[in-house]
Amino acid sequence: MAGFHLSFKQAAGLTFLCSLVDE
Repeated sequence: MAGFHLSFKQAAGLTFLCSLVDE
């Protein structure tokens, strides 16, 4: 479960960064 949580946080961070770059 810990790995899943880390993966989820990483995916959220990447999505956030992508949204910033897309602007």
